[in-house]
Order: sequence, then structure tokens, then C-alpha cells
Amino acid sequence: VGTSLSVAVKALDLFFFSPPSPPPVHPSWHFCCCPFSSLAGFVKSPMSETKLTGDAFELYCDVVGSPTPEIQWWYAEVNRAESFKQLWDGARKRRVTINTAYGVNGVSVLRITRLALEDSGTYECRASNDPRRNDLRQNPAITWIRAQATISVLQSESSSSEESCCSP
Repeated sequence: VGTSLSVAVKALDLFFFSPPSPPPVHPSWHFCCCPFSSLAGFVKSPMSETKLTGDAFELYCDVVGSPTPEIQWWYAEVNRAESFKQLWDGARKRRVTINTAYGVNGVSVLRITRLALEDSGTYECRASNDPRRNDLRQNPAITWIRAQATISVLQSESSSSEESCCSP
């Protein structure tokens, strides 16, 4: 009786006071499968627009994920979709403004003022919460999600009529 009681107490002791064993990990699992993380996803993505020279536009990007994803804005000229360049606040002679806030979601607004024909192109919101996202050895297509909008800037009539009426 004493031996079986001590075995039962020992079993209870192991049950109640031992740290839980970790869940099984499959070799193909990676960052996205952790129970406390979730992949980045778009709640709101930028929408394509047509604007006139001299106007302004705003593009919105709202992303979720755990941890909250980092957001970046990129631009490619018309017919150069493979050559994206990163945008930053104050670019293009201070015509570019980027406001980003991080909380439960990551929310970012890209605004470009005093539009010129050269502002036409593809604008891309990129988001990632993968801890390897800035590792140059990683393929960015795997670690960043992307949403694109095409902005077409047309010559405004007032600009073209001013040029034609006032040119020598």
C-alpha cells in the first residue's frame, strides 16, 4: 500500500508540477505557424486613380498581423514594373508625405502633392511581420505581401491652355 501510494503521489507531483512539454514541431513549420503570431494581411489596400497635373492623391494601406507588420511604400514608373524604388517621407522635393501609425493594425497613408506627369506609375504598399524580412539573403517575395495601385496623371486643361496662350 505504501509503495503504490508513493508512486501515485509521485505521478501527481509530475502531473501538477512539471513544466508542460512543448508541442510537436514539424521540420517544415516556420515563423507563420507559431501560436502567438499570424501572417500579415491587408484590411484596406490602395486603389488606382486618375488625376490631373497640379492635383494631389492619397493612397491608404491598412494591415493586420501579429506582431504588427512593418509597412513600406514603393514606386515603379510606367512600363517599368520590375524596377521598384522605395519612397520615403520628404521625397520628390518634399511633395511626398508618408504617415504611418502602428497599433493593433499598421495603417499608412501615402500623399503626393503638386502632381506632374512623371508621377504616373505603379505604387505599392508592402507589409511584413516576418522577423527575416530585412535579411538580404531572403527572397523578398516570400517575406513581404504587396498591394498595388496605378496612378495615371493627365495634363490638366488649365496647365496646357496657359502654356499655349502664354508661350512666345
